[in-house]
Amino acid sequence: MGRSKKSFKRRITNYQIRMQQLKFKNMTLERINNLFYIGLLVSFLIFLLPSEYKMAVYTPNLLGWSMLVLSLISFSIYFWLLIIDFKKKNYKRLQKRTLFLVIIIGVSVAYWFYQAYSLGNV
Repeated sequence: MGRSKKSFKRRITNYQIRMQQLKFKNMTLERINNLFYIGLLVSFLIFLLPSEYKMAVYTPNLLGWSMLVLSLISFSIYFWLLIIDFKKKNYKRLQKRTLFLVIIIGVSVAYWFYQAYSLGNV
């Protein structure tokens, strides 16, 4: 009888350890998900600034480079989370993230055309 109690306690502690590991993985995915949203939103806000603030003489300045880097990081995080959500069959989170990305891209393109039209470049 003593062994069965010890093995039962061991099973409970193993179960608790696995649950903590799952919580840590979910917490890490939540942080990565938040990083995606924040990075894409900051990149979008930098995009809305006038081009004088984002361009140096021939290349982007620090603000322009940060916008490009944040955009690339956000897109790579998006595709990484896309694969994870397909594996876990978490389609609701995938739909929210994709909708947010499509809205940001749509507003960016609309603003880009508006700026080009207002400056007479179209």
